[in-house]
Amino acid sequence: MQSLPPEELPEMKKPQQIAPSIYMYTDSCNCYALVSGDSALLIDPGEGGIIDHLKTLGVKRVDWVLHTHAHRELAGADEQLIRMGAKVAVPERSRAFFEQAEELWQKRHTYFTFAYAEKYALPLRNIAVSAELSGGGRFLWNEYELRILSTPGHSEFGVSLILNQGSQRIGFTGDLMAAPGKIWEFDSLQTGYEEFIQGPELVRVPELQASLKALAKQELMLMLPAHGEPMKSPNSGMMRLDRQLTRLVENAKETRYFDGGFDPVPEVIAIGTCAIQYFIPDGQGNCVMIDAGFYDWDGGRINLFEKMKEYPEIKNIEIVIPTHIHSDHVALCRAMRHRYGAKLYAHECQADILARPERYFVPCLCNQPITVDRVFKEGESFTWSGMKFSMYHFPGHTYWHQLTVLEVNGKKIAFTGDAIDDFDHVRSIDTFNYNPIGEHVGANRCVDLLEQINPDYLCTGHWSIHKWKPEYVKGMRDWVSRHNRLITQMSAQADPNLSYHIRWADLLPFRSVLQPGEKRKLNVKLLNHLPTVGQFEVKLELPEGWSAKPAVAHLSLPAKGSAELPFEVTAPRQAKPMRYMAGVNVVLNGQAYGAMGLGCLDIGEDWSIENRDPNQVPGVSQPDYGFQASS
Repeated sequence: MQSLPPEELPEMKKPQQIAPSIYMYTDSCNCYALVSGDSALLIDPGEGGIIDHLKTLGVKRVDWVLHTHAHRELAGADEQLIRMGAKVAVPERSRAFFEQAEELWQKRHTYFTFAYAEKYALPLRNIAVSAELSGGGRFLWNEYELRILSTPGHSEFGVSLILNQGSQRIGFTGDLMAAPGKIWEFDSLQTGYEEFIQGPELVRVPELQASLKALAKQELMLMLPAHGEPMKSPNSGMMRLDRQLTRLVENAKETRYFDGGFDPVPEVIAIGTCAIQYFIPDGQGNCVMIDAGFYDWDGGRINLFEKMKEYPEIKNIEIVIPTHIHSDHVALCRAMRHRYGAKLYAHECQADILARPERYFVPCLCNQPITVDRVFKEGESFTWSGMKFSMYHFPGHTYWHQLTVLEVNGKKIAFTGDAIDDFDHVRSIDTFNYNPIGEHVGANRCVDLLEQINPDYLCTGHWSIHKWKPEYVKGMRDWVSRHNRLITQMSAQADPNLSYHIRWADLLPFRSVLQPGEKRKLNVKLLNHLPTVGQFEVKLELPEGWSAKPAVAHLSLPAKGSAELPFEVTAPRQAKPMRYMAGVNVVLNGQAYGAMGLGCLDIGEDWSIENRDPNQVPGVSQPDYGFQASS
């Protein structure tokens, strides 16, 4: 990083003194500098913008860098500061996230991602660590004594650093709270798939609530967060956040699910494995199949192909229509083509991610490309054997999700996939699946469609068939309204989607395979969630020896607009066969976000675990899954 003379530094970007000998500088996060004589200790240095200002603070050297947690927007400057002579201290048990960052990215699932935890925000490059910050301990540096309080919640092993300065008690608290009652982003609140509703027991939210209570006992006079403005006397704000978190979880946990009963429809055959496969027969042995997931389930005791034999109406599959992209609904799509010559029909929202899964980083993908034979635009229909099928975008459970409506014998039957589990809510509570917040988008769009179409029956992804009544709309809409309102109230950013959808800057494709010395064109996809024009500055954060053209790109996007910025990446000629990580560094309307987006640059071959060991996740990584199964 090139230093600028003090007279050329922007006034608004100079460090702000917030207490005697304590300064705050904001780029990708709030960096706090504790000054002692001509040396400094930095807490969460971010992108390192403060380095250009050290001379103005009388600082000649940085002795230590301390981290509250292991998220990379806080650690972008670590390597540079280490070269300048600084040592790095990190929370206890998070050491590997820093020192073995590159090795851990080699071991992570990138298709079948269910263990979220620190999945997305970790450092991309190895960072040498000199000390660990253990809860209950103290960190001593010159005249400063920082008490270390274990405060997980935003991250697995986060800590807060408590400083008594005269009569003032100051807390450096990371991302536990960004403003009174608000947090910076929601993605970190899930350790596993759909934790808020049907996954494992809640982990991160109770941790965060316990940490807020522990901090309240410290009676801080000044709370210094990693994002957001300093907060005086923060206890009331922390208790407000605690209550808001309880309401968010209670609202999500209201899901009652459909009980064991169901409402049979003679025109539809339902066969359950992990999910439910639906068959619409024509009376001649031919069928349209809705969803084609895992053929074997429950230790192999349930076999879809054996179950199909029990129905003389099912002899041939002509068309397969997936409700959404998750493997328990599409794992057999390729096998159905192989076995029956079936064609795949899908709404345009799914076509690209099914055919090119390597471009995306979302949960529960199959890593084998699934070609869509016919792509349907919004509301487009086709007729098969006198029955009408219509396709709609239905972004409840995941953004890449469709509603298929069958009209037959005077009935309208809606195949809703995993978006509907009961008549009281829409399953739109997993940020990694991307469920946008707002009117007529995300879950609200699902309710709009159900109200507009007013089907007679819903065929759900896991809970069979149930009669629909128009009065169900109100309960669903009320639930979505409560959920969206809570997210909006708790978001510390300019738009709730900036907090709820952290991947609004994505590298496409997510996984690229290059040879040493090869040039490759990549795109950065940007979404402007703001209700106003967004001014973007984007650059790629690449490993040593890699290069990108342009070095920096700029783009103006209208409100709610999207676009892709092209970059040309060149791999070094000496690159070894392994996985390298790229970051997407973004500044939006002057607010730096650090390397928030990311992608995999694989030399020689695809280094995804699912490709290296195709048998480890049957149906997800086996290229011939279901081809030779019992039939």
